[in-house]
Amino acid sequence: MEDQVFVILAFSYDSLSNDTIKSCFLYCSMFPSDYEILEDELIELWIGEGLLIASYDIQRARNQGYDIIESLKVACLLESAESGKHVKMHDMIHDLALWLTMKTEEMKKRARVLESRDFAEMKEAQMISLWDLDRISLFDRSVVGPKVPSFPNLETLFLRRNSMGEIPSGFLEKMSLVRVLNLSYNYRLGMCWQVHQLVNLEYLNISFTSIKARSIRGLKKLRCLILNFTHLKEIGQTMISGLSSLQLFSMHSVVHLETLQISSCNDLKDVKIDTIDKGKQGFIPRYSTVLPKFSKLHEVHIISCSKLLDLTWLIYAPCLQSLAVSACESMQELIDGSDGVVQENYGLFSRLTTLQLENLPKLNGSCNYVLPFPSLKMIYVHSCENLRKIPFDFNTGKNSLKKIQVEQSWWDGLQWEDEAIKQRFNSFFMPSVYMDLYQVLGYGY
Repeated sequence: MEDQVFVILAFSYDSLSNDTIKSCFLYCSMFPSDYEILEDELIELWIGEGLLIASYDIQRARNQGYDIIESLKVACLLESAESGKHVKMHDMIHDLALWLTMKTEEMKKRARVLESRDFAEMKEAQMISLWDLDRISLFDRSVVGPKVPSFPNLETLFLRRNSMGEIPSGFLEKMSLVRVLNLSYNYRLGMCWQVHQLVNLEYLNISFTSIKARSIRGLKKLRCLILNFTHLKEIGQTMISGLSSLQLFSMHSVVHLETLQISSCNDLKDVKIDTIDKGKQGFIPRYSTVLPKFSKLHEVHIISCSKLLDLTWLIYAPCLQSLAVSACESMQELIDGSDGVVQENYGLFSRLTTLQLENLPKLNGSCNYVLPFPSLKMIYVHSCENLRKIPFDFNTGKNSLKKIQVEQSWWDGLQWEDEAIKQRFNSFFMPSVYMDLYQVLGYGY
């Protein structure tokens, strides 16, 4: 009888226009039935899995993801949840997805296991999703025996909302094929030293955890890194340097973060903070509408991220004191002012004392706004030949500015709104030759 019902329901699935939409639908069974799934999180998972045709371009992939969600809603395979920007899967539709998954032997190998004590049954699985194991831990020796479970074929692992405080030594070491690892909502989880050994990892989500990851360096295939609502105080070179394939870096309300360094992430285009409208990557324009996302962030270094276009997300860092940007060949502006973001945030860069810009060939000064920089003490600019205008007026750095260290030829070619403004800043000008960015910052010199 149950199979007959599924045959009828499967008509909607069979009517989906292409295999990509079908795969994305089946993937939703990784979440429990009636669970409210954040649309952006679901799309990021689809990107991490490589399900979207445009996964190589994050913005196109996100737009495609929104279109797929709408298609699944029209087909009544997903429904809007009460929480905005969330979707859910009815329990009968969820059972349909599991039934479709188990129809063939090949798909059985990719079984999604939501709750089970039979770990031997999961051994050959390629995808495992374990939720809410409050009493029976995956690592409880009384259940799994003396040996740590081994899943040699595993490619996707969800361990969400479980009561574990750590992942024991040796567990992840046996999962060399894992590409997607979701450890989010494990609030007690603080130890996870083995992540850096997952050399094939492309998606990592440690949101809502207490993980104090010292290093994920060396994950050369990692494309999506999600660190929302974590307790990290520092994200430095030892943590994310050399993530050469990183395309999407999401930090939402990392309220304890003080220092952020991103370097050598040459595929990174998108630093995700918030979304206003579906299909559009945006930023909430007024600080007054949300709590500051980075209320303690005071130092940011962005180095060798060749595809990064702007740093508009810094509007969420009201206490930023030092900003250094180097070797970002595609960056056209620091803050995208096209949507009135700058005008709506009068406190932008209000505490910034040091600004270093180096080797930004496309950075331009076609801005229509002025920034007062009331705390600015030092500016260093080198090899930013397209920057012909800076957002200063007579009051910029009025009581704080001490030094403007730039190339003579660049300074002579600057365009000024008023000759009096130029004369004021001339007194702080200091001609310079090229200096390594870390020498400017005072590291090791």
